[in-house]
Amino acid sequence: MEIVHYPHPILRHKTKPVMKINDELREIAEEMKVLMTQSDGVGLAAIQVGLPLRLYVMKYIENIAEDDIDQAETLVFINPAISRKKGMEISEEGCLSFPKLFMPVRRATEIQLTGYDLNGEKQSLRLQGFPARVAQHECDHLNGIVFTDRVEQSLQESVEDALYDFELAFRKNQQEGKIADDATLMEEIEELEKKWC
Repeated sequence: MEIVHYPHPILRHKTKPVMKINDELREIAEEMKVLMTQSDGVGLAAIQVGLPLRLYVMKYIENIAEDDIDQAETLVFINPAISRKKGMEISEEGCLSFPKLFMPVRRATEIQLTGYDLNGEKQSLRLQGFPARVAQHECDHLNGIVFTDRVEQSLQESVEDALYDFELAFRKNQQEGKIADDATLMEEIEELEKKWC
């Protein structure tokens, strides 16, 4: 399992609900937790490891500050949904699929997050501040939205420069055979989706 980088086509893929929770899915979630921690991340969507599953993992402690993230437990959310947004603030975000890129993004400061855990039990959390931002970022991934889409219009030129560099690196890896072509990648995504959704 490895993290895919922009512009891998799966990052623009809108996921369908997961229809079965089994041992294989639990193993995937555990691998994602390990990979997220090893990569110094605070959230990781299945989309980011090339799996079209409506699932993500995130570090969480109620009212946690970004500086205290090492103390957080890791939660798994299957088929998550966000409702009851309140407030708004702009703060810097990064993404494991966009290494070393950080941009200011506007997000709600408080949300209601619902979904299912790995036992199929419904869970619901009222999140504020940093955890709310992480949840919104990861839920965006499940809808084919990346954080650079949320950057203010006035900063779009600098975003486009960064995305161009990611595009060049990705296409070079495809030309060298390190990554399959887009059509093959999409076929793989469709096959995985049939299995899980």
